[in-house]
Amino acid sequence: MDLLSADEAKIACEQMMISANSGVILSAFFSVPAAEWILSLQPKNLTVVIRGRLSDFRSSAASLEAIKLLLDAGHKVFFNFALHAKVFYFRDQILVGSSNLTANGLNLLELGGNLELSTVVTASEQNRLIVERIVKTSLPIEKDTV
Repeated sequence: MDLLSADEAKIACEQMMISANSGVILSAFFSVPAAEWILSLQPKNLTVVIRGRLSDFRSSAASLEAIKLLLDAGHKVFFNFALHAKVFYFRDQILVGSSNLTANGLNLLELGGNLELSTVVTASEQNRLIVERIVKTSLPIEKDTV
C-alpha cells in the first residue's frame, strides 16, 4: 500500500469512477470545479456526502452550485455536519487520504493545488458498513432544497 500524490490519487480515482456502476464520495468540502470534474467522467449512481455546515458555504469551502450540478445529473447528495473524512469508494476499492472534493484537494487547477497524500485500499465488509452507516445517518438534499 503506497502513498499517492494528489495527481496520482486523482488518476486512481478517475479509473475507479469510470469502471464502477456506483460509488460513494465522502468529503467535508465540495467545489464547482470538482463537480464538473466528476460529471466529465460520467459516473453512474453516485452518492456524495459533504459536511454542509453554513460556515462551509460562507467561506466558499462548499458550493450550492456544485451540489445543484450533481443533483441535476441525477446523483444523490447528503449533508453530515460532523463529517471530516475524505473517502472515494468505488466497487471494491477505497481511496482514502487528505484530499477534499475541491479543485485544490484534487489538483484540478492549472497551477496545481494542495500537497495531499492518499492511498488505495481494498474495501472490506467492515469498510463498506462504515461508509454505509455514514450515508444512512446523513441528511438527503433535494433539488428544491438547494
